[in-house]
Amino acid sequence: MDKTRQAGDGTAQERPPRLPVQERFLSRCLGKPIAIELSAPHMVLEGVLLGYDDYTLLVRLSAEEGEQPKEVLVFKHAVAFVH
Repeated sequence: MDKTRQAGDGTAQERPPRLPVQERFLSRCLGKPIAIELSAPHMVLEGVLLGYDDYTLLVRLSAEEGEQPKEVLVFKHAVAFVH
């Protein structure tokens, strides 16, 4: 398993392994419209994928007319599906 060092604490933290399929899918989705189905409240967020890392997705939500688009950080463990 990969080890990541955090500044200042002197300990190594284990990081979940990257899944090649997930990595390819998310890299292809960057800058494109996606829908994220959340597992707990059973709601769907629609927007553009701006970025991602091992634990989170950064999404610019679709805005209603006259509103400013909002950028949200979604934790991957709360996601049921991305399509």
